[in-house]
This record gives sequence, structure tokens and C-alpha cells, in this order.
Amino acid sequence: MDRLDVEEDDGASLNADGYDLITLRFVAPFLTFRDRTLDTLGHRLRPGGALVLITPLAADTPAERRGIALSEDELARLPSRWAAAERHDADGLVLLVLRGPAAPCR
Repeated sequence: MDRLDVEEDDGASLNADGYDLITLRFVAPFLTFRDRTLDTLGHRLRPGGALVLITPLAADTPAERRGIALSEDELARLPSRWAAAERHDADGLVLLVLRGPAAPCR
């Protein structure tokens, strides 16, 4: 398993052959450059691979902790940059499966 700062590291330690699955668990709300980071990671996926985001839903999170969650508006924007997206909701969490990054990596 590789670990890196997805916003700051240059990705040199990543497998050049790509990945079938990249999971960001409880990370998305803390990404400063969310679109750029997801684009970069998406372009590391092999054909048919998936980027999976797991995040609390802001509407189900107490007001004092909403900074750790994504709002419906934020979640609605994410699939627009991907060819396919599946959303699954469970107990205040959202699992978003993104496939085929639509935007070119910048």
C-alpha cells in the first residue's frame, strides 16, 4: 500500500502502471485543491479503474463538525468531471465511485 500527501507529493512513488482502485476515506473535505487532486489521481487509474470517495454528508453531521463533511452541492459537482459516477448512501456517509476522468489532467 502506498501512502503520500496527494496534494504536495510529486507522485514519483506511485506505480507507473496505474491502479485499479484508489480510495480516499474521510479525505475529500480536507483537500484544498480538490478538483486538481482528483484529476491527478484519476489519471493514475487503469482502464476500468475506480476512484472511491467516502465522506460524511454535511446534512447528517452536527453543525460543529460540518467541516469534516461535504455538502450536497459539493457532492453534486464531483461527478461532472468523470465519465461515470455511482453514489451510495449509508448512515450519514456517502460512498462515491468515480470512473473515467473526463477532464484532462492539468
